[in-house]
Amino acid sequence: MLTASFCCFRGVSRSAERRLWESGCLSWRELLVVDPRVFSEGKLAGVRAQVREAQVALECGFADYFINRLGPPDTIRVLPHFMEGAVYLDIETTGLRSEDRVTTIALHGATGTHCYVRDRNFPDFLRELSRASLLVTYNGATFDLPRLRREFGIDLRTPHVDLRPCLQALGYRGGLKQCEEAMGYRRRPEESLTGEEAVALWGQYESNGNNESLSRLARYNVRDARALELLAVEAYNRVMSSCPMRVRLPLPAQRGIKEDEFDNVL
Repeated sequence: MLTASFCCFRGVSRSAERRLWESGCLSWRELLVVDPRVFSEGKLAGVRAQVREAQVALECGFADYFINRLGPPDTIRVLPHFMEGAVYLDIETTGLRSEDRVTTIALHGATGTHCYVRDRNFPDFLRELSRASLLVTYNGATFDLPRLRREFGIDLRTPHVDLRPCLQALGYRGGLKQCEEAMGYRRRPEESLTGEEAVALWGQYESNGNNESLSRLARYNVRDARALELLAVEAYNRVMSSCPMRVRLPLPAQRGIKEDEFDNVL
């Protein structure tokens, strides 16, 4: 939980946070009224002033206040407090070059799962995005978000957690699917494509209107977005496993995309 986190405060390291926990100080509120004897009197006063500021930031829903003060993997600590408005985002493109176009966008969150297709329902993406209080991506800082900014001409300032550096700090390497596999999760064959296959499917759809190709591409995009939620929860639980409170988030149910369900997200 964020309110059990102290390394978001200037001058407080993860090792100092652990000493606070070991001293029995498990929340911001306790730090305001109890002297944990971990800091000097002057430093404790400075940290307490930051606690009061953080309480207001949390009350007002400023997720980026904490994201900007936490390094990987600890940025994921914001998840429980902003989960209701969290959106897991993944895109597909015509290639990896900066000038390549966005083809499909998948959003997964509390309101359900949605897929937006170029030249079909792209404008609806902006409406759904406006409701998000937190964006979660994998490698989105360098890939997804710059392309969406260019595509729509928007600043896209929604607070953002990129899972790639979080998972790297936890020892996981490779792409999204490699991280899933390293955590013991397996996809159905029809939900697992390579980047080259995804590009080819869009080409088939665009050249001859092959709806089956578009369907396969969108399913893959949606599966990626759903995987982000799973990996985010796993990352949070692993980051907070050393906290004495041991508050774990339940893992989201893993299920395939059914035919009738897919009709609603495409």
